[in-house]
Amino acid sequence: MIPLVITSCGFILVAFKGVKRKKYALSVSSLTAGACSINFWRNPRNGVRQKIDIICARGCFVVYVCEACKNKQINGINLSLLTTILGLYKGSVKIHPHQSWKIFHGLFHICAASGQMLVIKHVPTAIR
Repeated sequence: MIPLVITSCGFILVAFKGVKRKKYALSVSSLTAGACSINFWRNPRNGVRQKIDIICARGCFVVYVCEACKNKQINGINLSLLTTILGLYKGSVKIHPHQSWKIFHGLFHICAASGQMLVIKHVPTAIR
């Protein structure tokens, strides 16, 4: 599923941005979720790799939502993006195995990576 491997790479880009902004915990979260997603989508099969991908993705989601809440980033725009992310994920799961589920899931990857980028961009950098 090459298109979903490509959209999964967005999480790796977010991880690099996080390192640049010295947000190492967020970077590790994005890197782990991205690597697990790429590993699953390169040859999607039900099994351990799928379960690891789902666990990492959900864990990453929780990390970013907690960070956004901690830094008071939940506003109308971010709430709309969060709703879109959840809606795209739920939509892709609900309509699977219909052919268009891949589009929903690819859009989910793109929106989730965009949301992560927003959190990294707006979390204050620690002062030393």
